[in-house]
Amino acid sequence: MQYILRGAWRPYELSERCEEIRLTPIKSKIEVDLRMHVEDDSHNQDVLKPSKLQKQTLSSSVVSFSSPHAVGVLMQNQIHLNPVYAILQLHPSLSDLNDDIPKKELVPKPADANIKHMKDKIALKNSDQSAVNEEASVSLVYHASSSSASRKYKRSMTAEGQNQIEFGLKPSGYLHFLSSGGRGMADRKDSTLSMQLLLGLPLEERLQKWFCQVKQINRFVALKHLAYGYSEVDLLRVLHSYANLVQGLWVCKSSLLYDGDEAMQRDYILLLFSRRKTICYHQLKCIKLDHHLFKCMMNALAYERKTLGNWKFKESTDYSFIKCYPNIAKEQEKSWFDREKLILDFVRKLGKKIPQIARASLTSKRVKAKTAHKADSFTCMAKGTIDVSAGQTMTDETREHLPKALLEIFNDQKVRRLGLVFLVCKYSDF
Repeated sequence: MQYILRGAWRPYELSERCEEIRLTPIKSKIEVDLRMHVEDDSHNQDVLKPSKLQKQTLSSSVVSFSSPHAVGVLMQNQIHLNPVYAILQLHPSLSDLNDDIPKKELVPKPADANIKHMKDKIALKNSDQSAVNEEASVSLVYHASSSSASRKYKRSMTAEGQNQIEFGLKPSGYLHFLSSGGRGMADRKDSTLSMQLLLGLPLEERLQKWFCQVKQINRFVALKHLAYGYSEVDLLRVLHSYANLVQGLWVCKSSLLYDGDEAMQRDYILLLFSRRKTICYHQLKCIKLDHHLFKCMMNALAYERKTLGNWKFKESTDYSFIKCYPNIAKEQEKSWFDREKLILDFVRKLGKKIPQIARASLTSKRVKAKTAHKADSFTCMAKGTIDVSAGQTMTDETREHLPKALLEIFNDQKVRRLGLVFLVCKYSDF
């Protein structure tokens, strides 16, 4: 939180001055109402009471940043780094001045009827829009630094992670380690290529190595530096073979990184990101990937926001490219639309597939069931309680020789049970 009239060494005293915090989803803004220090010596007491400001409203604005940022929490001899995904600046808002300062009564001038009617419609539209914005505001609860919620969040910021940071790195190396999900610098050195080596390769190989080994999400302005010696037309012509357009940015094709089901599942993720900048957890339940592979795949594309239960696309939308090249943007959008049914059908079938372990257990159960059925059948036959199917018929030749066969069985085998008689008749030679 940055306040232009107050330095970092001065506390905000929000717990004492904060009256209300509001979130406006439509505008994506946060507003904080602070109580004014009217009893302070610096406050002008000579101002008329109706004109005094009783509160001050701070309004948020998003700060864009291209390089990764982190917040460090120093405890004893350990520093705990936490990645920063967004920065909000709070500035004094003048929107509430009209509510506290009375308006001067102005004498209305005669106006044309049409102009007056138009002004009334505009005023009505503005009032309706303001009413919608006010209704859409959500009140938030402020937790002081000494509250249990704040202490719990601070403990999560200082919790020890699973990954060990390599010492002796440059500041940029620490930030890369933090923002890349804990991948070591050794992996980065193996995968990162020098620009001198890249510029000596043909454009196709440059793009392929860059997308696969350096960075998966790229802006067109940055790729133009990579295509030194080639025109924008040549770059756009080659880009279609190695990347897809998502949110105005060029993202490496899944077929260059993965094979088979893994590539299709990554395409499903890119399809969702092409529609929205966030993906909820429940939308990824159909993904059937190893946990480590899934994390690596998602960390290269998005930031995980566990509090909100979603993943947010790493880069902000490149509206400049969409504006400069609307035809290419429409072609890429149509390409996603054409592949959408294929991708969704694949994901649905993937969700219906039985995992290998479950399939093996089902097979073993079926084998056991068949074995048990055979054993029960033999037991029933031995006891003479076997069920003879009504569909079986006896030929004339069998019916003619059957009395003689039964007579020999009763005399020689000395058996009387129907099951054993059936077995002897079946396997004997008459």
